[in-house]
Amino acid sequence: MDEQSPTGLMYGVETLKQELEYRASTLLQAQRLAFLELSIRKPRFSPFELGIYQAVSWLYCYYYEGGRVSFPFLLEHLKVYGLDNSKAYLAHYKNIRHLRTQMQHNLDVESSGDLELQLLCNTWYLNHCGSAIPGNEEEWRICLISLLSEAQNLLHAAIDCIREIERDDSRTRIVERWLFQLKRYHPPYEYENLIAVAAKDMGQEFLDPIRICDRFYDKWSKELGLRTGSYDFEVEARKLIEHTLLTDAELPLPITGNDIISYFDIPPGPQVGSLLKKARVLYNETPCSKEILIKRLAASQETKSTTGSIIKCSTKWLRRRFPNIIGHLKGRNFSINKKLTA
Repeated sequence: MDEQSPTGLMYGVETLKQELEYRASTLLQAQRLAFLELSIRKPRFSPFELGIYQAVSWLYCYYYEGGRVSFPFLLEHLKVYGLDNSKAYLAHYKNIRHLRTQMQHNLDVESSGDLELQLLCNTWYLNHCGSAIPGNEEEWRICLISLLSEAQNLLHAAIDCIREIERDDSRTRIVERWLFQLKRYHPPYEYENLIAVAAKDMGQEFLDPIRICDRFYDKWSKELGLRTGSYDFEVEARKLIEHTLLTDAELPLPITGNDIISYFDIPPGPQVGSLLKKARVLYNETPCSKEILIKRLAASQETKSTTGSIIKCSTKWLRRRFPNIIGHLKGRNFSINKKLTA
């Protein structure tokens, strides 16, 4: 196998990954997994353009999900031990996030932040293959090889960092801090399970745990991070979840504008926005499922229509029954229609 081919480099990345995880587990005495297992498939490299997309996704999952706690911890100590004075390893770590965002999201050309991210990605391509926008298989191949080589360099450095920690006089304290950070990290699915249980216990089983977690995960994680000493995650996280469900008036609506357009058979426009606002009022009064909310919204519209018809009929009856009174009121600049419809 050609060690400098994409396949050979990826094999090297996987080998270094295994060594890094073994050394980390040994250092931590297997008290906690330093890196979570990855479920994403290994990248395929044919064609090379597809290969770099898959490689970026794989590395993102490893750095920012499987190693969400451990990579920032090790990068911090690379700086402490003088192993990344050029900041090349930190740059690679950040570039993976930038490239992944560029590849998988629609960037806003009017956003200064998105324009800056686009420039960073284009600069990376330009520095490695000579083009800010790779346009053929050879350019993509060069970029892919550069990316995997950078990944190998980061993993080599992370392994060296662990060896430095092993020799450090403050090893025990460093390991304790690493373990402490690992214990404080709880992936989204742990919150989602608790959201489902708490919502059911509160009679709100119609809530979508994934949508709720997406919105409040960072806030809850930050709150737990402020706790001192040990704590029971299920107890403390459930307190935060229940507080949010009880007090947050802006929980995501279970319906969208598309649901309203489809149900009421109306075109897109201001009326859809008006109905969504009404739905928000109804939902805040009594949270409910999508189906029930749509029915409540429809009932409120029928009531409004019926009330309007009654007012119109009443006005006509008053005009016929008491023409003099109506004329007298008009003469005093009153508008019975406005009074009755207010």
